[in-house]
Amino acid sequence: MEKVGVLIISHGSRDVEWVNNVNHAVNKLGKSYEIPIVSSYLEVVKDRTIQQGIDQLEQKGVTQMIVIPLFVSSGSTHIDEMKFAFGLKKFPDCQTNIKPFRINSSVQMSSPLNDDPIVIEMILNKLQALSIEPKNERVLIIAHGSDKSGFHEKWIAILQSIALKIKKEGDFSDVDYAMLLPDQSIKKLTDWEMNFPEEPVIVFPFFLSKGYFTKTEIPNRLKDFSYRYNGETILPHSLIEKWLKKQIHLYINKIV
Repeated sequence: MEKVGVLIISHGSRDVEWVNNVNHAVNKLGKSYEIPIVSSYLEVVKDRTIQQGIDQLEQKGVTQMIVIPLFVSSGSTHIDEMKFAFGLKKFPDCQTNIKPFRINSSVQMSSPLNDDPIVIEMILNKLQALSIEPKNERVLIIAHGSDKSGFHEKWIAILQSIALKIKKEGDFSDVDYAMLLPDQSIKKLTDWEMNFPEEPVIVFPFFLSKGYFTKTEIPNRLKDFSYRYNGETILPHSLIEKWLKKQIHLYINKIV
């Protein structure tokens, strides 16, 4: 008899608020299911490693594991590393120190958040706190990004799609994106300041949770510009449970 379990993986952070936001989302989800659900972290968070999460699920008798990477983009090198470590691909596309996990279960791995319609709804909700007249406002979505070949292109495709959807559904004057790696934010804001000085700019950090990049790095890089920013990220948001359930149901149906 096959037994299904869910392993939700996030990056991890030394910032307590970052970890608490993730823990709250996963704990709330766990109350909705009878199947075991475990949350693990790629790094930093003590005693919550991916291998410990795998072991915990298998000790509960899990034979079919649904792995959900709670990351914002398929362009993250960590997604590629995890696919390799779970045995879903023979070789990683990037240099990595991660070793294959010790696992007996069959594994299916979902996509990260990317440009899912639920994610677009979450971003629009967050922007409402800063928006006054969308038709006269510009939105810059800032993400971590990657300068590695192959991964950079994935980031571009996802961010372009998000920007187009936010512009259309939010009815903003314009929506664009910028990565921190490589650094594109200063050039984007300089261009807007020169060409559209009368249109206020809203900056949204496309990060899973609040941490160093949203509290320190982005404000430091943009200190010479005028813009609206409150540091609000994807989490916390009640709709994250809806997105997680969507992934679980999709893969449970595949297993069945």
